[in-house]
Amino acid sequence: MDLGSLLNQGTEGLSLHDLRLLLDESECTVKLNRITNPSFTFPSSLHDTYAFFDVFIQVLLTIDYTDDQFGSQYTKTIVVEALRSCVNGLLQENGFSWLLCFSRHLSLDTWRKLEDSQSDTTILVYLYGLVLPLLMTNQDKENISINEWAESLVQFVKAKSSALTCHIWMSLWFADDNWTHHSNDDATTRFYKIIEEQELAAHKGMDECLSGFITILKTQKMDIISSIDKQLGRVLRRPPFTEDQFILAFAKMEMMSPRLYSAKERNNPLHSLRLIAANPLVCSTLLKRMPSDPADKMKNLQKATRLWIERVRTLSDTEFALYLQDLIKSHYPTDRKIMLDRLIAYWTIRDPFEKHSSVILDAIIAILQSSKYNLRSSPYYGFMEYFQGWSNGSGNEEGGYNVMTGALIDISRFSGYKNAKLHRGCCRMLEYLTPFIDRGAGDWLSDCLDVATPDIIEWYAGWLCEELNAEMKLYKRIPSPHPPPHKKKKSSNQSGSDEQPKFAKYIHTMVQSSRVANLRLDVVPTMLRTLTDRSLEFLLGYSRNLAELIIQYFGGFPQLSTEVLVTDLVKTKSKKYLDLLLGCLRENMSETRQASNKSRAWFSEHFVGSILSAAGDDTDANSVASQLFRQILKTRGDFDFYLGTPLLPEDEESRPPAAFQRLDISKNHTILWVQHIGLISLLHEMVRLRDRRRIEHLVSTWRSLWLIPNQGFAVPLSWILQCIGLYDKAPALVKQMIHDFMMNGIRQDMRRHENDHVPDLIQAPPSASDRFVVRVIDLIMLGDISEADTIFDLFLWQYEAEITAAAASSEIHNRHNLDDEIIFEIVSILLRLGEELKIADLEAPIAIKPPQSKRDRQQPKKHKQPQKLKNQQQLRNMQLGGKWVHRKKQKRRYSHPRDILMVLVQRALHFLSLLVGEEPGESAVKQTIRAKLLEQPLLYEALRTLREAIRNSNDDLASLIDLSCETLQAQQKTALLVQAQTILAQ
Repeated sequence: MDLGSLLNQGTEGLSLHDLRLLLDESECTVKLNRITNPSFTFPSSLHDTYAFFDVFIQVLLTIDYTDDQFGSQYTKTIVVEALRSCVNGLLQENGFSWLLCFSRHLSLDTWRKLEDSQSDTTILVYLYGLVLPLLMTNQDKENISINEWAESLVQFVKAKSSALTCHIWMSLWFADDNWTHHSNDDATTRFYKIIEEQELAAHKGMDECLSGFITILKTQKMDIISSIDKQLGRVLRRPPFTEDQFILAFAKMEMMSPRLYSAKERNNPLHSLRLIAANPLVCSTLLKRMPSDPADKMKNLQKATRLWIERVRTLSDTEFALYLQDLIKSHYPTDRKIMLDRLIAYWTIRDPFEKHSSVILDAIIAILQSSKYNLRSSPYYGFMEYFQGWSNGSGNEEGGYNVMTGALIDISRFSGYKNAKLHRGCCRMLEYLTPFIDRGAGDWLSDCLDVATPDIIEWYAGWLCEELNAEMKLYKRIPSPHPPPHKKKKSSNQSGSDEQPKFAKYIHTMVQSSRVANLRLDVVPTMLRTLTDRSLEFLLGYSRNLAELIIQYFGGFPQLSTEVLVTDLVKTKSKKYLDLLLGCLRENMSETRQASNKSRAWFSEHFVGSILSAAGDDTDANSVASQLFRQILKTRGDFDFYLGTPLLPEDEESRPPAAFQRLDISKNHTILWVQHIGLISLLHEMVRLRDRRRIEHLVSTWRSLWLIPNQGFAVPLSWILQCIGLYDKAPALVKQMIHDFMMNGIRQDMRRHENDHVPDLIQAPPSASDRFVVRVIDLIMLGDISEADTIFDLFLWQYEAEITAAAASSEIHNRHNLDDEIIFEIVSILLRLGEELKIADLEAPIAIKPPQSKRDRQQPKKHKQPQKLKNQQQLRNMQLGGKWVHRKKQKRRYSHPRDILMVLVQRALHFLSLLVGEEPGESAVKQTIRAKLLEQPLLYEALRTLREAIRNSNDDLASLIDLSCETLQAQQKTALLVQAQTILAQ
């Protein structure tokens, strides 16, 4: 019986239950008293003995050596003696096999306490010393497997002590060097495999432990290993390690790196051991996890950069490049994020020696071609920060909503790259990756674009366009564009002479980026300024995404940058180029509703001003602007699309031109639209020129296109009348031109009527629709002009001037024919309105479907939008306001024929009130026409018909009837008054 047993006679031994209670005890003195000369009641089960020992170790580790009245040295002696007593007891009951296995059964809490107690490694080294000599001392007694021994020894790596881990590696290497006959496998190989199989390297803090171990081994810090040897004492059965053995052990690690390498192991922190061992470009700093503090991150990056700069100086160019390639290929891709990722990205973008960027990118591209790309993996994510320009926010943030003003500002558009060197590096990287879009780099390049600053994307777009221009020069003819497939596969019909330009495909890839779409205000101007005629022609047929980008750009608000762009295009590009651009916009943005984002208002808002400004300066009339100016004023299709068609505001969308054209009255009379047509913007832009010389030149060109002196008009009469209807909005020189139009039309009508008979008021003359005077009356009575009295007065004064001029020159003109035709047209309109109103109640409402562009009709039905996304879009559209309000699902709008007719009735009554009412200083022609009109019985028949058809009382109509009768009475035309009253009373 030993001394401890004698002292503890009569005291019950410590059981597993007692140890657990003791572990919860807070007083170190109580614990110390219980383990002094202890006796133990060991469990009978082998598994429970491991649990018993595990708890006992935790009890010992919780004793504070400084919290004892006898001092730390005495306490440490008691702890070591208690540990020795426990181990001896367990060995007596279970044998040496128990020692071989106990380290595998220690809990994580025990290893964590061992890690925390590294200020005093007495217990840790003692336990390590129990396992270390087993292979050497038992090689003649028991056949202990080297694999089992290595596995038990490697468990001590869990204590996360760099010095002890290095000692383990040296011991394993020593075992391989002396006892390899014990197993076909070797101990150092088991070192890797055991750590990976048990995922030891994934434990928190293991990175620092392994990095420190490599540093000790690589730099031969023998004093650290010697200190552990000294603690182990007689346990060691070998001489101390020498410097040569350190070198050989490190060389063994270098040799094992390629042999043990596999793609699966890249995600394991243990792989960093091989990197440091095999590559001089790797240091422990590079293998640390990314610090969260930006200052620490920058400090580590600078330290690592200095290391590589030093390596460039000591290694040859070829050696550095080979090490760099090997580093990338051996470590990536991986899910672990360490400082090496940022250094790779920085060295690529910054490229301080201007010769390593291609080396790194080639290595990464090779990886992309053999593995699946994932932005969150290393090294790809590390590049994103540089494309963002070192900003904290994401490049996808479109802007902020200003609560005070309601403005939606795309802040990211104004964030440029402040570091010119890094900016050039990002651009150079995009340029290098572009040819590999179809060979694995496409997704990575797209992700770079999604976060890139505007100036990077703008440069990249310009570079692609320049390359496409150069590529298109190689083609004798423009190839037929085949739109790229959605999936990346080669098309069988894109070969030979019909091969598609590769840079067109790269541009298509770029414009698919949502970031590029958000930055269209920067990208589109750059592309349009750079592309040539041939390039633009091919791209518009090849990439629908590019066309959409251009459409969205010109569908935005008018602003100075857009005006500057169009001015540049008009001055620097060819007529063909402008035709291609206008054709694309015209095909896709042709709706006539102002609230639509596909409205044709883009021409008035963005192009008219620039065209007029450039054409006004072109005295030779040979420039592209002059050609466009003449084209839109001379070609029927262009004039109708750009200038002659109204863009209806929301309050008038229920009464579109199509609704008026379905009325019977439109078959005999012309109903013209003047308000909201594009011609108004042309007149406004002329006023904005504020240069009489330029306006004179434009008006002179306009007059020559529309007017043939002494012969008539060279364009449809409806164009002339629409221009006349905008008299009040025209600048002075245009008003003078309108006078000429009016004079020419009246003169031609007067000459044409010399041999005509007085028209029958029951039936219109066969050629009435061609008469200028008749069409002017239609314009004034039925058109939507805002200043009918001004237009009518202008007509009357011009009419009187022509009569006076004809009389002075002794020319014979049948003035009465024109007077009677004017009266006939007035009465005819009133009669037709009244008759059509009578039958309007019997007709069904007119269904007016909003017009669609050709592209809209071809689009397939879209899936229902998620509610969250829909709400976000509605908020954005509310912020944008106006014509950019969210387009709800188009529904049919019903306009009843009666409502449409009443609009025309009001216009006609307004005109008649101007004609019948007397004003001071009015012309003699007006008085004559008024007198002749009031003498016509059909006028009162028409007024009676209107009164019956309207049903409800109409103040304007009643006032007109009263005014007509009062005028007859004032003129003492009693017979006519009685006749009129009789007709009205029927």
